[in-house]
Amino acid sequence: MNRKQRVLSAIRRESTDCLPIQLDITDRALGQLSEAWGFPIEDNTLQSVLDQHLFFARQIPVQMQAGNQESETMDAWGVRWAADAEGGWVIEHPLAGLEDIRNYRPGNTIDRIDWDKVSGIIKQVQESACVVSYQNALLFERAWSLLGFERFLYEMVDQPLAVEAFLDTITEIQCAIARRYIELGVQVARTGDDWGSQRGMLFSPTLWRRMIKPRLEAIWKIYQEHGIPIIHHSCGDIKPVIGDLIELGLDVLNPIQPEVMDVSFIAKEYGKHLSFYGGISVQNTLPYGTPEDIHREVKFCVKNLGKYGGYLIAPAQAVTSDIPAENVQALLEAMQIYRVLERQAL
Repeated sequence: MNRKQRVLSAIRRESTDCLPIQLDITDRALGQLSEAWGFPIEDNTLQSVLDQHLFFARQIPVQMQAGNQESETMDAWGVRWAADAEGGWVIEHPLAGLEDIRNYRPGNTIDRIDWDKVSGIIKQVQESACVVSYQNALLFERAWSLLGFERFLYEMVDQPLAVEAFLDTITEIQCAIARRYIELGVQVARTGDDWGSQRGMLFSPTLWRRMIKPRLEAIWKIYQEHGIPIIHHSCGDIKPVIGDLIELGLDVLNPIQPEVMDVSFIAKEYGKHLSFYGGISVQNTLPYGTPEDIHREVKFCVKNLGKYGGYLIAPAQAVTSDIPAENVQALLEAMQIYRVLERQAL
């Protein structure tokens, strides 16, 4: 099997020669590994060394005005970000109020994405990896990035009808972006929208079902009508809405943070209906554990999350620079060992 076949079979919970693996990694951590292991930082080298199975076709903004500092950028929606080698964060919300969303239309937002570059990258990797669309900050995160986090949470309760109209415009644009990804030939869709914290959901399941669920369904249907399976990423504890996600036809749940989502419970409760991607702790085991601890955790995740074959072995989040190189090496070794073992026999 090649990487694409292996991923698609695992998503369908069908028999594979071995489970697919994925090791997302920050730029700073990658630089440290490159220095420690002596390999150049290039996509093809990285894919070979880490055996990456997924390639995320991220949206690349066309040349736009940058921020005041070299480390600042602006995305296609006009949100200004600051970034370092470990990640990014919003520093400027472009909208003053809900009514300002009227200035956003699918055409003028999509045109700020350099689809020629995205297409060129896809063509380079489509034979060696499973190409995945990348619609991060899908609905809730996109809304608060435009308006402000506390402000948007407040408006969800204070002006629900206006918020729904606001989200409808975002949904229209995200549907158009999904169609463009389909035209470019992605094999899997990846949407992302963080609804949870480590103490529970950021807003009530009732609000989620009213404001997020029907719009999520509209976006996913674009992919589903073309037979494209869907990975959804949501950090935190989102157990109250997993059943809803299954109802909407979700294929793969990510990241299964073990600190807040009990791996055994999730696997037992939903393993016949969902495939999984993630589950290995980047908060505790990888930065602070021994190589033996890491082997033990990978084996545990494969045994549970991979019980029905539907598992992409991966950490719950990207590997960061606080994780020692020897622990990353132990992780890669454990992934290679346990991906080929009979899951039922572990």
